[in-house]
Amino acid sequence: MEQFPKLSEPPLFLCDSLSLPCDNDDSSMLPINGVVAVVYNFYQALINNDLSAVEKILQSTPTVVNHRFTEPFVQSWHLGQAGIHIMVKNGVVEGLHLLIRYGAEVSLPDKNGDSALHLAAMYAHHMCTKVLLDYDGAVKDAINKQGLTPLLRALLCYQTGLKLQFYKTLKFLVDIGCDCNLCPNINLSPLYLAIVKEDPALICLLVNGGADVNAVFNNGLTPLLLVVSNKTVNYSSLKLLLDAGASPDICNVDGSTPLHIATAKSDVKAVIHLLAAKANLNIKNNLDETPLWIAVNDNNYDLVNILIQFGADINYRNKQKKVPLVLLPILSQSLKILELLLESGVRIRTEGKMGQTPLYLAVGLKNLYLIRLLLRANSQLNIPCNKYCLLKPMTPIQYAFELGDETIIKLLIRAGCPVKDIWLRRQNLPAALQAQPDLEKWVLDYIHSPCSLAHSTRLAIRHMFGEDLQAKLNYLAAQRKLPSPLIKYIMLDDLVS
Repeated sequence: MEQFPKLSEPPLFLCDSLSLPCDNDDSSMLPINGVVAVVYNFYQALINNDLSAVEKILQSTPTVVNHRFTEPFVQSWHLGQAGIHIMVKNGVVEGLHLLIRYGAEVSLPDKNGDSALHLAAMYAHHMCTKVLLDYDGAVKDAINKQGLTPLLRALLCYQTGLKLQFYKTLKFLVDIGCDCNLCPNINLSPLYLAIVKEDPALICLLVNGGADVNAVFNNGLTPLLLVVSNKTVNYSSLKLLLDAGASPDICNVDGSTPLHIATAKSDVKAVIHLLAAKANLNIKNNLDETPLWIAVNDNNYDLVNILIQFGADINYRNKQKKVPLVLLPILSQSLKILELLLESGVRIRTEGKMGQTPLYLAVGLKNLYLIRLLLRANSQLNIPCNKYCLLKPMTPIQYAFELGDETIIKLLIRAGCPVKDIWLRRQNLPAALQAQPDLEKWVLDYIHSPCSLAHSTRLAIRHMFGEDLQAKLNYLAAQRKLPSPLIKYIMLDDLVS
């Protein structure tokens, strides 16, 4: 850029944006080169923070105070700005007072539509912000060409290194009553930006200033959803929003609530905060999943335990997938979670979309521990399912015959699984069982031999009590109507322990 000397004679630049009266003769006009000299000297005084020179020029030519610089000698970042914009950028409070005293317009926009207050907020010049608001509070919600208010400008430019200065700037804006929900064009509210900055102090400031804690942003998120969706949840911000009345049950576009998201992220602390705020435990997302469904599906024992303690529905059935919750830990062989569900009283007599019972699935997995748990809980023994073979529905014991696992077959038969003679005819016998003649003989001998009266009685009791077996036995034990050894016998402890 061409360098201009300090003027003894002003350069002959044309300036058609300004016509200034002569100081000593109201009827005459300064020559063009004189006008440029005034503008040039005024600009130099501004960028050098030479307040005495600024005042001297304003005393002689006061109308230059609102001149917007477009001349060739102006640095590119000052083009379209007036003296008040430059002074605010420099953060010179005394100079700002001086310009306003000589008639500078506080609301004057630069080429981007930014007022001096926009720039003060952008650069975190909090004292300049205060001065501008004191002179003209009406500019607090001025909107520039980008649709930004001073508040949004400050939040977009927020830097952790200047945290205190930005906070003071924002506090001046909020205290004077700026609209904390105004976001004309960008659809990202001040509260959204504060949450993105992960600064609880900013969130608190805006909430106290009237920010809507349940506003839905253009991406379908509420402030609470945004906090929980962040890679690292800021628990102070989360609690602050909940205490301010943020709804924990508003869903995002996927139908997920903050509790769904926190559960999927395995964030125990966030889940506890949401549950303490009375979040709906059984609300479903677009996949028909409850938070407990997600926790069980993810094998997250701690969260499953917490959600159950708060009252989550353990007997929930996903209508889209046509699968009851209790089948999930069986399919994933999550023994601890299945034990927890059984202890909590989950209904074990239920079926999947193809008729598969919990016991049927456990047999298919050849998981002896699962089978023992389910037998003890009095799972259904004789429900046929065609999952293994579409044209040949099989009960759990028939499925076990197909698999040929001796331990499982003997356990199921002893536990009362009914076996029909027709299944054991040579032409109907599965190859896996035919390959084990000793096992085949044991099965035939067992089903054709009378069992003890005690065993027959306990099987009859189990059939009569159904899935309420454990609850009814506990009641009888509490009434001292059944001794503990007899209860253990009815619960098949001798078989499944």
